[in-house]
Amino acid sequence: MREAACAGISLPFLPKSEFVVLNITDKGNLTFVSKSIIHPSRPGASVYSRLGRTAQSPARSLNTFGYTITPWADGSCRFASANYMDLCAGTPAKLNNFINMKIFYPMLRRRIDRAVKKNGL
Repeated sequence: MREAACAGISLPFLPKSEFVVLNITDKGNLTFVSKSIIHPSRPGASVYSRLGRTAQSPARSLNTFGYTITPWADGSCRFASANYMDLCAGTPAKLNNFINMKIFYPMLRRRIDRAVKKNGL
């Protein structure tokens, strides 16, 4: 399954920004990949793009993320993921990493745990 999606980010100490991503889910292989994209319905791009931000668009954050779940014979599973995220708001790498590790991943882990229990993995 493929979908283009936009997710806004609102943190009290940062300007409003958004991720525009292409999400791809392969349920058969229990794999999910999400990559920032440029999309005509949402003008603008991150600082990593030569297109750059337009005056009309909010700040664009960058994300490259994926995970896979491998079921094991004993009924447990292995969760492996990779993520690169930059809020592109002039934030230092340490702050981006803190947000990633202390906000994003704990929320993701709770969602994965619920999905694993729901699907009996």
